[in-house]
Amino acid sequence: MADGELLRCLVCSMDMIPWSLADRETHLNACLDATSAEQRYDCPTCGQELSDVDERQRTEHVNLCLDRTETNGNRQDNRQQQEAITGEIVAVSAEEEHEEEDTELTQVQMVEEEEDEQQDAEYDSESKCGYVCKICGFDMSEIDLMRRIRHVKLCGQKFGVRPEDMGEVEQADTIGTRLEKNEQEQAPNAFSIMMQPSAGKAEAPTAGIERSNVFDVLMRGSKTAAVLNARKRPVPFKFTRKAIQRRRLLYPDFKCIQGTNPPFIVDGFQYASKENSSIYFLTHFHSDHYGGLSKNFDCGIIYCNEITAKLVVQELGVQSKYVHPVGMNTPVMVADVQVTFMDANHCPGSTIILFRLTDGNTYLHTGDFRFNRKMLEYHALQPHIPTGNETIDHNGKIVGLKRLDGVYLDTTYCDPKYTFPTQQVAIDHALELVDKHLNQEKVLFLFGSYTIGKERLFMEVARKFQIKVCVSKTKLKIIETFGWPAEEMRLLTTEPAATNLHVVRMQDLQMDNLTVLLGKHRLRFRRIVAFRPTGWTFSGKNPRSISTCCTDPSGKIHVYGIPYSEHSSFAELCDFVQVVNPHSIIPTVNCSSKRKATNQVSSLRQVAFHNISVLFKQQQKEIKKQLKDLKDEQKQYQNEIQAQDAAQTDSDGAHPGEDSSPPIGTGFCT
Repeated sequence: MADGELLRCLVCSMDMIPWSLADRETHLNACLDATSAEQRYDCPTCGQELSDVDERQRTEHVNLCLDRTETNGNRQDNRQQQEAITGEIVAVSAEEEHEEEDTELTQVQMVEEEEDEQQDAEYDSESKCGYVCKICGFDMSEIDLMRRIRHVKLCGQKFGVRPEDMGEVEQADTIGTRLEKNEQEQAPNAFSIMMQPSAGKAEAPTAGIERSNVFDVLMRGSKTAAVLNARKRPVPFKFTRKAIQRRRLLYPDFKCIQGTNPPFIVDGFQYASKENSSIYFLTHFHSDHYGGLSKNFDCGIIYCNEITAKLVVQELGVQSKYVHPVGMNTPVMVADVQVTFMDANHCPGSTIILFRLTDGNTYLHTGDFRFNRKMLEYHALQPHIPTGNETIDHNGKIVGLKRLDGVYLDTTYCDPKYTFPTQQVAIDHALELVDKHLNQEKVLFLFGSYTIGKERLFMEVARKFQIKVCVSKTKLKIIETFGWPAEEMRLLTTEPAATNLHVVRMQDLQMDNLTVLLGKHRLRFRRIVAFRPTGWTFSGKNPRSISTCCTDPSGKIHVYGIPYSEHSSFAELCDFVQVVNPHSIIPTVNCSSKRKATNQVSSLRQVAFHNISVLFKQQQKEIKKQLKDLKDEQKQYQNEIQAQDAAQTDSDGAHPGEDSSPPIGTGFCT
């Protein structure tokens, strides 16, 4: 490039010579996004942005806002009418020992009020419209409706005037005009009214109160303000479960570890109370497991791993003194019970927990987990997993193996129809789809994700193709608690213009939302390829592909359903039950009734037993085949012996009718 020549942005004409190629690309993408953004439409009343809706919805929204504004204006006018005249204001007489102080205070306030009356008269004479504060007489014609409402509220709070203490008055009758009327009618001043004896006040007619000037109204309101403010103010209605109601919510059996005292409640914070227990466990940070947990929690100690502990304090605001992080694969003692946390292969921070009680009983809580055979290598589970080298006693029991007394099992997919591929197979398929569309021009890749979960899929894509992933600032704040290495954190960014691989919420992957998104960024992107990773999308009906695909009519938007699940499939659950073979299985999902829980356990036991029966049948077939071959050999040998005997008999001149059977001891038992 020649000296003095400029390399300018095609959109904003900014000089980009000092920048690197990556910075220039990021700048151009940002400019294209800003240029392709549609015209902004804002509601003229409430200011809400209406760019993402059609013309009909915009019109309906604006009309609704105008109707609300008109209704609020009418209500405000009625409120101003009610606040114009005080009703029967309770006059609180001062005690006798403070009469002199009240007199001096009244004189000072009278002087100040005379100055205020002059200002009110000036404001009233200058006012050209009816927008006048009925308390202080301030001209509100130059301010908008919301500021008028705010001004009247402040005046009412300042002078102790409330709508329920006011009578009805004509709309045009302000306190300023009433002041002039009282002056013309020579109404007594404030000092004379305040100095009247109580008996005289009692004999004064009601009309005298109605004709009193603004100072009388405000002074009586200010004197009663202390009494009125001392009233118990109404509290806005808000449903909160009282402590006595919490005590009545007894936790179900699958939320508590059997034989623990105090009860060990796992993922049951909606039943948390000091009366129920003081020891709680959280397997991972998903809302269906920490439901009921808030910043007001003070019922005991929460035991979880370090990642989950950080999220509980950071996202829920729970005080750190109630959260106790526990290391992974390290036995700890909690109320004389040995507790071990192990990885659940579900989401970052998810755990399975092994409880070994003092009486020798052992229970495993899986939380949410995706089972694979590598979990059998956990050191804490070794005493409970058969290796195949055990001996069997005369009763048929395995010697030296301690079976688990119970497993609290994640039964999310406890149905034979939920059979999907492993996580690695789903990830490899997603990589193939990304590679297929990566060479297309101007493609935006979107990956669905939860608040926490599904991170492995888009991170595998980022590592494979060395593409940065754009996440929200909220998502990045959560990911920072995972403790990922620096090389993986460098693949994350919060700048949408820096990459074409973005992470969005699962609910954002609706076709209508994607159509609007593509229209906004039509200059930068021409196609959208979205991935919805969940086990619910797998049907197994398509032999050509393990994923599903939805396409819009234009063919520019593709939404793939990837069977990437972080829960165990039915086949994996059966494999787990077959290997571990616990004494009891306690379902923790879809177990609202005893019948549902029993059906889940029965289906798992039957299928696991069927798999074993199939193995036995194969062995039996092999044994039968060996026996059949042996019988054939025996029969063939017997025939040969008989043939030899027959030949020998013929040579000796034996009669055909003689017995030609072999001698005793030469036959075979068949």
